[in-house]
Amino acid sequence: ALVAQMPPAGRVGFFSQSGALGGSILERFRHRGLGLSTFVSAGNRADISGNDLLQYWEEDSRTDLVMLYLETIGNARKFARIVHRLAAKKPVVMVRTGGAGQRHPLGHAVRSTELSQRAVDQILGDCGLVVVESIDHLIDVARVAGSQPLPTGTRMAIVGNSDALAVMAVNGCERTILEPAGEPVTLARQESPEAYEAAISAALANPDVGSVLAIYVPPIEASSDAGIRAMLRHCARPKDDMSLAKPVIAVMLGADASQPANDVPAFRDVEDALQALSAVTRYALWRDAPDRKAVTELPVPPESDPEPLAPGTLSGQAANALLISLGIDMGHAPVQPEFGVRIQLLDDPLFGAVICVGVDDPVARVLDDRSYRLAPVSIDGARAMLDDLASLSVVSSENADPSGPSTREATAHLVQQISSLTMINPQVAEVDARHVQAGVGTVSRLAARSVSVTIADAPVLSEPAARRI
Repeated sequence: ALVAQMPPAGRVGFFSQSGALGGSILERFRHRGLGLSTFVSAGNRADISGNDLLQYWEEDSRTDLVMLYLETIGNARKFARIVHRLAAKKPVVMVRTGGAGQRHPLGHAVRSTELSQRAVDQILGDCGLVVVESIDHLIDVARVAGSQPLPTGTRMAIVGNSDALAVMAVNGCERTILEPAGEPVTLARQESPEAYEAAISAALANPDVGSVLAIYVPPIEASSDAGIRAMLRHCARPKDDMSLAKPVIAVMLGADASQPANDVPAFRDVEDALQALSAVTRYALWRDAPDRKAVTELPVPPESDPEPLAPGTLSGQAANALLISLGIDMGHAPVQPEFGVRIQLLDDPLFGAVICVGVDDPVARVLDDRSYRLAPVSIDGARAMLDDLASLSVVSSENADPSGPSTREATAHLVQQISSLTMINPQVAEVDARHVQAGVGTVSRLAARSVSVTIADAPVLSEPAARRI
């Protein structure tokens, strides 16, 4: 047995790729009062994989929350697809075990990605996966996501009896996606539980509030926080009661982590509480994002297999001619001297076809201000990729024909088209379109300063799209 005593029965499914670490996590689960529906330790996955368990949990009515400790990802593209489907129903939280180029444990013969850690995080985050940095963070997120309704927005109300901790919470929001919902409501140190309840109830009823943080510092003369715990139990709603679908979490100095406040997670540290709530809020935003719900408009496959292309790299007119034959015409007009956008279709050893967009500027590249997603993407997904770019305002002036689509919208459509090229012809391994912008004199069309296309060997597969998707 991994542990002397297992955690109680609950609603969390947990997959661990390490028996030793899995046992340690089980001990922490039990100490925090978290219950499990399923626990699987698969080691090197000789007969069962994380993907197998994810598909099982998708249909398991006993599991509301999925947690993963993975040292490697075997079939990353399949993993991302399954997570995307599962996360639409249930939160999926994974501990990050190292950087994108990390070393693997002995015996784990898997491919490594060539992408940066930021790119990997973007791809996994776009699939709905909640990636955390540590086991403690994993458990903190489980305490919030496993017991509370999802946040309805990023604005968090703060109610407490400590000015100092309230200020810490406001300042701490700067390191998360959370925003203070107005000034904190500060109560007297000796204030009654009834006063707390009135303030928290008012915050929950405010449509501009997405979540509530309650702060409690026990007065010196107090011998127990039982009254506050009872108030939180009464004020907050269980996860399955959506009448007030907003989470309530607490920071309680001196709180015993092994005795959660009856479905209201109580943290000892403000930063831990904010990081956990921020992770769950980010997941809630992903669930509601329009580009997540959009159906990717896949191109119509050719009626017959395309003629095999000679492997190698095409550039200039040859690359443009090939793209035109595949339905993409960026034009041949010269571009303006201002910065443009760089669109890349990459062939990653681990993830396969990946689309990348960034501003074609040295400073933006150094800052890694780029957006990555698995290819293909929908038009809404392409628009969201452009929204990710902090430096896009440098090149977002409207150089387009007023009667036609804007340059930004045209760029989004080009991103969507390039991301679909491997569906049209699986020999197209990589595309690099640099300095893309509205062409001088033909502002209704996009032009690129340079384009290159890498052609791979013809696949031995009967289905043209099977190589990537």
